[in-house]
Amino acid sequence: MTNAAYVCEQIKAAKAVCILCHTRPDGDTLGSAFALARVCRVLGTPARVLLADPPAARLSFLCCPDFLAAPGQPDELVISVDVASPAQLGSLCETWCDRVDLKIDHHATAVPFGRFCWVEPDAAATGELIYEIAREAGARDARTADLIYAAVCSDTGGFRYSNTTARSFGVAADLILWGANVADVAERLFDRQSVGECRAIGDVYANMRFACGGRLVSVLIPAERRAALGTTEEDYSNASALLRTVEGVELSVSIRQQSDQPTKYRVSMRSRDPIDCAALCARLGGGGHVRAAGATLTAPGPAQAEEQIIRLCAEVFHA
Repeated sequence: MTNAAYVCEQIKAAKAVCILCHTRPDGDTLGSAFALARVCRVLGTPARVLLADPPAARLSFLCCPDFLAAPGQPDELVISVDVASPAQLGSLCETWCDRVDLKIDHHATAVPFGRFCWVEPDAAATGELIYEIAREAGARDARTADLIYAAVCSDTGGFRYSNTTARSFGVAADLILWGANVADVAERLFDRQSVGECRAIGDVYANMRFACGGRLVSVLIPAERRAALGTTEEDYSNASALLRTVEGVELSVSIRQQSDQPTKYRVSMRSRDPIDCAALCARLGGGGHVRAAGATLTAPGPAQAEEQIIRLCAEVFHA
């Protein structure tokens, strides 16, 4: 029996399903979760989706309100999607970590938890695994196709990142046949920006800092400056990816101070071959992918946080 067939059998045998997303949800976890909820419906099992954090406004089109509003039921089958470790469940961790029955993920740094783990590090996105489940279940409608396509498109950067494979394109081709509106999904993911995001882009470029002969670039984003600009932390979610586009840069880092916890900083890294972002972030207790990873850092002030990260990243170039 394939993993997809096993998951379908477990869903059909369940009274209800509860699907968990990771904290600060991206397109992969959201698209995968709501697509899987639709699969549950096709298989005759009620489902709901739980989010530790609200999604960014630009990703709200991936949310299906009926699954968010669905009430919990006793003896639910609990499935986590795109959640690399228990810590990534955020505020859901304490209640749900020990109750996870199925873990579906693609992170190479994944920490095993749950009764059954289906983890494929070679998959470009968890959405590729959800596609297999949807195909097995016969859930091949246009809305499900849109959600899965968004998941895969999001984690591959519109099929431009190095994690993109022939499998990714094969999945996309099938989803188009199922009715996915690829142009609309791509526009919503990549071609729409809020006023706050536009301000954030200007702020990132104005405050970028180079090191290691221009091969390393970082940007520190203090809460005080965000407040002065009228931007939010979420407006800077693409900062490290923006900086990686600068000519000559091999490793880019954004350091975002949290407004509610001023000694906490969210670190996001992007790299070019052969630099391993996941290995760097693992040293901070985080993880992710080889070319894109993140972590949370504790420091007494913004300057100390920035210096700590620059020292860590500079080791790559001095090795």
